Amino acid sequence: MLKILFTRSRLQKKNTKMHKLFFCTQTVNKNIENQISDKQNETHLKEQHEKDVQPPVSLEDTPLEDQTDLYNKQLSFYRYQNNWRKAKVLFAQMGSKGILRDDKAYTLMIEIMRNKRRYIDAFQYFKEMKSVGFKPTQNAFASIIDIFSRESRIPKMLEFVEEMKQTGIPMTTSIYSSMIRGYAQVSEVDNMLSIFKQMKETEGLVLQPEPYNAIMHFYATTGDVDKMVQYFDEMAKDGVIPNDASWATLFLGFGHLRKIETAFDYYHRYIQSDATPTILFTSSFVSKILVPNDLIVEPRLEDFMYGRRRKPLTSNEYEKFKLWVSLSEEKMRKVLEKLRSEWNSLEASLKQ
Repeated sequence: MLKILFTRSRLQKKNTKMHKLFFCTQTVNKNIENQISDKQNETHLKEQHEKDVQPPVSLEDTPLEDQTDLYNKQLSFYRYQNNWRKAKVLFAQMGSKGILRDDKAYTLMIEIMRNKRRYIDAFQYFKEMKSVGFKPTQNAFASIIDIFSRESRIPKMLEFVEEMKQTGIPMTTSIYSSMIRGYAQVSEVDNMLSIFKQMKETEGLVLQPEPYNAIMHFYATTGDVDKMVQYFDEMAKDGVIPNDASWATLFLGFGHLRKIETAFDYYHRYIQSDATPTILFTSSFVSKILVPNDLIVEPRLEDFMYGRRRKPLTSNEYEKFKLWVSLSEEKMRKVLEKLRSEWNSLEASLKQ
């Protein structure tokens, strides 16, 4: 009898394992199919884009100036792809074929290398650009200044800002943003705020969210949420529309200090605005607010932490997201009510 029961138990365990394995296999296969489908769509779009910008196979009858434009379009596409290797090969081909590598080509190479954090390569192209007689463009200076800002090398950053001014190139919002970020990284708060004030006083400068975001990020990571919110609100007063990075920074700060109710208040502000929801907004809210505080009531909510970045959600995705977040908020309110009730009971017992 014991032998029969033992055998039956082993069979049940085996069936359970097979059952789990079957569904795991189905899930993995489905994920692979989705990845393949996404990859095929991405490949198709890239191939279509390459057809639009790919230089012709034969360029013998094309004037050298037009060849430069065609190759610059291809470099621009590689910048879009973040493909520094192909960009480097194409740029070298331009030199070997006698095609003019103008200031635009050099600027594109500097930007490509900056985006891929190949800072030494970017700086080499900047030096070569000057050595062959081209005046560095505004975007070239902006990339080099941003590199030294990221590396917290403030003296070198200021050196290139001064060189840019001497060549007659005006400051831009992106350059001010890089400087603010650089000072924030080394905690030079006075200089950070001084540059921000200087930026706002610059005539004719169109303000963008990035400088505000840089200051907000500094206060979010140092735990001063009130200051973070102050600069978020200042954006609206200055007529600047917050972007996704602005909202993501807010949720980062609220998440650090567990200001969950405040985070939900700002979430509703976003929902009530005309902003188009994106994966960056939803993923930051889920990963910084819902997950750390055990507020995921619908497992599929975590799907919004992955996938397409900075692209609008479909209306169907957006409605699902709002519905599931409303359930999370309901759970949060119940938890807080329970905690407050327990705290009031504790206070009452201590007074007796």
